[in-house]
Amino acid sequence: MVFSLKRGEILRVIKDNEPISITSLAKRVNLSTGNTIYRYIKELEEKGLINTSKDEKKRGQPTMLRVTDKARPLIKSFFSMSNQIKDVFE
Repeated sequence: MVFSLKRGEILRVIKDNEPISITSLAKRVNLSTGNTIYRYIKELEEKGLINTSKDEKKRGQPTMLRVTDKARPLIKSFFSMSNQIKDVFE
């Protein structure tokens, strides 16, 4: 997995809105709820950057996403750097 702006955006949106459902996340980052968003979620979960949870006792309950402690400093560093780059072009 190569880190990308979209992965950074996904992590930031999850962090700023946690817990967030996959459907809400997809809308906020302009991705369909098809394979694309699920691929990102799977990759981020496998790297230990997000956790997914679902209340099995409640049928129809959406899967909720949260960032892990491992992801928090990475998100902060990523957006600090991206803001510095953005400032160069303004």
